[in-house]
Amino acid sequence: MGKVSYRISNGQNILQTRAGKGNTKVHEKSLKCNDEFSLASNRARMIRDVLNPVIRGYYDGPMINRFTCAVAEVIRSNDALPVGYRDIQDGRLSLLKGFEFNQHSLFSDSFRVEIQTEVTPEGVKLTMPAFVPLEKMAFPFDASHCTMKVLVSALDLSAQRFIYCCAKEILIPASRKPIPAVEWDLNENFPAQGLMLVAVSLNYSERYLGEMVSLNRPKLNPCQLLTVFNAVGNGEIVGGENGNEFFGEWFKVVGLVKGVG
Repeated sequence: MGKVSYRISNGQNILQTRAGKGNTKVHEKSLKCNDEFSLASNRARMIRDVLNPVIRGYYDGPMINRFTCAVAEVIRSNDALPVGYRDIQDGRLSLLKGFEFNQHSLFSDSFRVEIQTEVTPEGVKLTMPAFVPLEKMAFPFDASHCTMKVLVSALDLSAQRFIYCCAKEILIPASRKPIPAVEWDLNENFPAQGLMLVAVSLNYSERYLGEMVSLNRPKLNPCQLLTVFNAVGNGEIVGGENGNEFFGEWFKVVGLVKGVG
């Protein structure tokens, strides 16, 4: 029967593809696909480690698998490069925009104010219109305030190192007092090259005995990726560049991504 063998096992008729030279290409392709998903898992873990200050270990159970699949989709989105020769920075990074790290408390449901980010040669410009907190935000019943934090990070994939470029935050009371419009230039420590990550989170708090106490927990930690992009050394911000040689001198005195090998 050619490449198919026939056998009986436990009273059942079984057709089985024979191992051999005829299946080598299929086997190699399968191995490359497995290697690419392993790469996606590695890249997703690196990004999660970098964003730990905003994720804080508070995420829904399936998040790790969801994020790995999202990163794998980015890698696969580059059909110009064959399997085994492409990485996350070669794909459509916009597919990660808006990724939610906690399905129990979605940032998009908790903060209904449009945040716009504009990538410039100098960094990232973030703008947000004026709003009334109790009309545009979801506060837990015992929260008196909320701190919105934006974190800009740069990741060197090949050296497995990162740097926190800058962070901005704004304290928002649970009130009907309008919050003025925000315009931030997130340009501090902006590197010439790298995988740039801009994430936002909400930290709820209440005043207890004169001090602010955090209310965030595993099911209450709105956190989202606002945007992801490649920065390149010629001053332009473009996507789909080969990023295997990042940063150079930038990462001599920075943090090493833990848990990545």
